[in-house]
Amino acid sequence: MRLHHDPTFCMGCKACQQACWETHNLSKGSFLLRIAVTEQQEIISPKVTFSAEVCHQCSAPVCVASCSLDAIAVHKNGAVVIDAAKCRGCDRCTMACPFHAVTLTDGL
Repeated sequence: MRLHHDPTFCMGCKACQQACWETHNLSKGSFLLRIAVTEQQEIISPKVTFSAEVCHQCSAPVCVASCSLDAIAVHKNGAVVIDAAKCRGCDRCTMACPFHAVTLTDGL
């Protein structure tokens, strides 16, 4: 599934992030979708843009290939999942993801 996010319409309200959190019954501080805020300092006035950071469920995910502990895998239903018991927090997957969708939290 591809995310259809048009940043020109995004106000940064994070309602989509909250709806995703509630829909998936995630624990506090865990998100499958994040809204990134980018501020560019312009001479006249600062420019703020918003973009959605979400897993694109790639067919050949580089985050999976980057994990030497096999903590990330493609589930049989196609979902890219992280096994918290195997993950050691090395951050290789977060650096490999071109969509900045992987984040590691204390509770994973």
